[in-house]
Amino acid sequence: MYFLRKTLLGENVEFFNGSIWKPISQYKKDDKVLIYYTDGTVALSTPIEYIKLYKANLNNVKSSMFNADINDDATFYGIRRDIKISSNEDTVKTITLKQSYLEDFNYFTHYELISTFQNVDIISKSMLSEDKLKIMTYAITLGKIKNNDCKIKLNDRVLASHIASLLNKNKIRYKYNIKSLTIEFRLPRNIDVFIHNPLIFSQKEIMTMIYLIIDTLGDKYIKPVSKDYLDFIQFIFALGGKRTNIIGDKLRMYVGKYTRLQAPLFKIEEKKTTIQYSFTVRSGLVVLRSNGLIFVLTDYKR
Repeated sequence: MYFLRKTLLGENVEFFNGSIWKPISQYKKDDKVLIYYTDGTVALSTPIEYIKLYKANLNNVKSSMFNADINDDATFYGIRRDIKISSNEDTVKTITLKQSYLEDFNYFTHYELISTFQNVDIISKSMLSEDKLKIMTYAITLGKIKNNDCKIKLNDRVLASHIASLLNKNKIRYKYNIKSLTIEFRLPRNIDVFIHNPLIFSQKEIMTMIYLIIDTLGDKYIKPVSKDYLDFIQFIFALGGKRTNIIGDKLRMYVGKYTRLQAPLFKIEEKKTTIQYSFTVRSGLVVLRSNGLIFVLTDYKR
């Protein structure tokens, strides 16, 4: 696993405030940030300090998945997977972006970004039954929602019948057009409350949502109708140990919990800017996102 250490970033990096992803440049005094602990858990916390500096240029570091603006002295800290040693042990080491290219180009290839984590609080606060949780998951994955009214149009008659059966079992009124395979119903939970509180779900509830989505749509790409739903699904997958990144309006899934940084595929360009951002947090590590990829960053004054 990896962490970016002693790093300043550009405005294209986002932080999670417990409800939505926000550009780091739009941080407000009352915002919380998602911090990471070395045991792999996360929690919301008020940052000790919000860093905003007016100096120097940044580098735009880009690969097929990773894209972030970082300063010259950015240091990667984490686990290097040594493929030459027949051992399960990983070596913790630090290496600056500059060193990785000028001194040991191949070394950088075996570093990986953390893209998944687990909520430190595993007790459910959702107050939803398993059936209603599934109904909400079907709605955000397959449906069009307006004012908490959902309309789902399907091509699968078996799935349509299954959703209708769930609604009937939970005494939720619905209209089912058998000919067009269209189902319309009122959501059992306010959609904004549901998607903007992903940390209220237990690990069991998280895995229920993940496996329902994979069973319904497969394990390659997910394309809900709303960016808010897309962000929610990505966050749920991260909490469930499923590595993803957002490409345009789709969520792509990968095998494993780490994102490997392939140095030969990287492109680095100097990007002039007048503002750089970061946080100082109590764990020393903060969860961030850039270009649809979640990663963990060591804070500014660790």
